[in-house]
Amino acid sequence: MTNLETMTHADVCLPLIVPTGTGAGEIVPLGTDGLIAVTQTPAATTTLINAGGCPGLKVDEASCILRGKSIVVNLTINAAIAAYAKVYKTAGGAYTPVATNNTHVGHTLDTLTAAGTARVAVL
Repeated sequence: MTNLETMTHADVCLPLIVPTGTGAGEIVPLGTDGLIAVTQTPAATTTLINAGGCPGLKVDEASCILRGKSIVVNLTINAAIAAYAKVYKTAGGAYTPVATNNTHVGHTLDTLTAAGTARVAVL
């Protein structure tokens, strides 16, 4: 499984971009395609990072549990895609943001401005 990013027998917890000012323990819709997270930390700020309060996080990232998601893979997506958008698989095996005649396989966790590799939370 060379594409495997994270796998667990529980819900995945990853650093993800959340709205500025999000607190710990909040339920946060990610994007507009139905992906939901629960924050374990507040959204990182420069002040928190400089004080050592958010190790490993970037500004506006929080440690987020993706309820119901236990596998995240790195996939090559054939076009630009927004973070938290649905990812589909074509009959030919390509991964795409295009829904028409394709199978929904998960949600991207990264923004791509062109075709490239992104983390995808598998359904």
